[in-house]
Amino acid sequence: MCGNTMSVPLLTDAATVSGAERETAAVIFLHGLGDTGHSWADALSTIRLPHVKYICPHAPRIPVTLNMKMVMPSWFDLMGLSPDAPEDEAGIKKAAENRWGPVPLYGPYLSPPSGWHCGIELLAASASGLPPGECLQR
Repeated sequence: MCGNTMSVPLLTDAATVSGAERETAAVIFLHGLGDTGHSWADALSTIRLPHVKYICPHAPRIPVTLNMKMVMPSWFDLMGLSPDAPEDEAGIKKAAENRWGPVPLYGPYLSPPSGWHCGIELLAASASGLPPGECLQR
């Protein structure tokens, strides 16, 4: 159960780094707690590949229980760091559902599911409860 009373808003914005040539691939990079997509877009611009568009979504700003309910960028609420700390299952599921928020803006750059990195597929499958391979079909 979520430690805060705010629902996680939909993702609406992302920092991007464009390729120098025709973009035929995209990398979607999710930042950590308290960060934004801007700092990672800056870092990724140093390893720019000519055919790749880097998409770095920004997490919504929500109160984080672990940090005395301070409002900060977070994909979901965190209640503790120990292995037995409660988890924000509803917030994690909401974040997984919202993961495509800014992505449709870049649809022409995305390849079929076979082009997706296994990590995002496993994360999406784990968060949604669907078997790997079915998340991208929805």
